[in-house]
Amino acid sequence: MQIMQSPSVCTLRPLQASDVHLLAGIIDDRRRGYGLFETYRRRRAAYFVAVVDERVIGGAGIAPLPGEESTTCELQRMYVHPDSRGRGVGHALLQQCRLRALQLGYRQCYAQTTRDRADVIACCERSGFNPLTAPLGEGPDPGNDYWLLLSLLQVPGGAMTAM
Repeated sequence: MQIMQSPSVCTLRPLQASDVHLLAGIIDDRRRGYGLFETYRRRRAAYFVAVVDERVIGGAGIAPLPGEESTTCELQRMYVHPDSRGRGVGHALLQQCRLRALQLGYRQCYAQTTRDRADVIACCERSGFNPLTAPLGEGPDPGNDYWLLLSLLQVPGGAMTAM
């Protein structure tokens, strides 16, 4: 998938082992690199990177949500380099994850973050996520205090997707 990012084209592609150290410069220190490549090689998981001029500028992935594995995936490790924010990269990554989640048979996508990440919350809500009053799944991250859920069978605006 490609999106325009003035003046270059941003390409989305699956994570490669060589991307892990490049993403480490973008990912928050407390979540840096922990099993990134291994996590998304497992069944019903995927991770995508955004690349501009051969430079990794972001990434996002999905994996089964513990306790809800059959129907719900979790949007995980969504990061965009600060210089590339506000240009549609996060939205494109989120949509790529949504498409892959549908292909993998999920019906819902869950996300968790912190209330101070207004940019993340806004991106998710623009993409159709709705806020929840409590976390889903087994063992939610205690550092997060804001939870969202997206029905993968609907796109923003309420139209149903073709199955």
